[in-house]
Amino acid sequence: MIRITGDLILDGRVLLPDLALDCPPGRWTALMGPSGVGKSTLGRIVAGLPVAARLAGAADVAGPVTLMGQQDQLLPWADALANATIGARLRGKAPDRARARALLADLGL
Repeated sequence: MIRITGDLILDGRVLLPDLALDCPPGRWTALMGPSGVGKSTLGRIVAGLPVAARLAGAADVAGPVTLMGQQDQLLPWADALANATIGARLRGKAPDRARARALLADLGL
């Protein structure tokens, strides 16, 4: 479970006031909105990555978090399946191609 509450603040400006975000385990959560509202910043906070903003509140993150930022960072020469399995290959493990295909199908890719 991921639970975020409070204000997301960057350079003294409140990007997201009175934030109340609950993300249940085992489900996909997507942050969508116009540029500059704090989606990537909030994602970086949840993923535990360095960020210039601060959360005036509480962040309770239990379990693994995957973040895909605004820049897709896909390998342009690779197909969708190769991009979906790159993590396993970089870790020196055999990719689970069947699971990757199922995930791609669920996403309509």
